[in-house]
Amino acid sequence: MTPSAPHSKKALDRFVFFSDAVFAFALTLLAVELKLPPHPGPLTSATLLEALVASRGTAVCYVLGFVIVASLWTRHHRLFEHVEDYDSGLVTLNFILLFFITLIPFAIELVSASISSPLALAIY
Repeated sequence: MTPSAPHSKKALDRFVFFSDAVFAFALTLLAVELKLPPHPGPLTSATLLEALVASRGTAVCYVLGFVIVASLWTRHHRLFEHVEDYDSGLVTLNFILLFFITLIPFAIELVSASISSPLALAIY
């Protein structure tokens, strides 16, 4: 059995660009969870401050999630600077990584919704 021919630079770039897009989408979904809690009437400076304080748990989760995804993307980027070709094993491992990256926004939502739940924290 002969080894397959190496993939073109364009094919490797597409592989990496797809991964970059998944990371970017995960970061975007994190920001979607940033919402002020429900409040009656128009926001004044005082009610806005109260709403921001009330949503601090969600903001902390967002920052932590952003740092995690960004650091994983940085490592992914550095790794793929050295990759010259790929095979089905690398594609599979990359998709497993991307699967878990896409779950981070959901984990953030779980923790934000139930900050004191040990199960939510364990999933996160």
